[in-house]
Amino acid sequence: MVVSHERSGTHFLINSISCSFNYSRKSLDLDHTDVNINYYASENIRSIFKKLSKVHLANVIKSHHSLDFFNEILEEILNEFNLLYIYRDPRDVMVSLWKQIRYWNWHEGPKTETIKEFLKSAPSGRMMRYQQHQLPSLLHRWEHHIRGWMVDADESFRQKVIYVKYEELNSNFNSTIKAIAKQVGIYSFSIVRPKPSENVVPPVSKGESGGYSEYITSEDDQYIKSMIGRTMNEIGYQ
Repeated sequence: MVVSHERSGTHFLINSISCSFNYSRKSLDLDHTDVNINYYASENIRSIFKKLSKVHLANVIKSHHSLDFFNEILEEILNEFNLLYIYRDPRDVMVSLWKQIRYWNWHEGPKTETIKEFLKSAPSGRMMRYQQHQLPSLLHRWEHHIRGWMVDADESFRQKVIYVKYEELNSNFNSTIKAIAKQVGIYSFSIVRPKPSENVVPPVSKGESGGYSEYITSEDDQYIKSMIGRTMNEIGYQ
């Protein structure tokens, strides 16, 4: 199971698992398009995971939901599934998410003319399906996701989750895949880097690290750090 905030390298990781570990290229998305259940009812989520645990799945389960949705059944999920959490520099995340929302012809989230406006906008539209309650801004939404799944999680939980830093997967692909294979107990595999334009959610991006600097000014950067700088530092971003 791969969990992430949107635009954090989700499909890069899923496709890497698919290509290297011989999983299906089609992930099972915990979203209304693939699994149309009431995600605000823990029993419904529990029922789905119980059914999936009895099947030898060739598909990676994907979710962008905040931890709040799984709190009551988390231990059961961790006992049955390997859970990988991929995270990325929030500045690259925000730029990629801004581009994606402007790309769609529906109300996925706040469509703003500038990234500066976007950073200060509250979540809205279809993206709200991944959160339990409203947050002041998209930066706070990212922080809530990260702190729930990662920073504020207790040690016993963290020991059961495989954390993948996007920048490490991108720049040290082979060693990162080997580390993942060891952690999930896969011993026979071929390391294959997926093509960046295949099996991804549009718009297709370059996937480069630090590309945010083309869009985010030094003033924007200072604002971001004033809002979520502590959390950024705790997961290795300056």
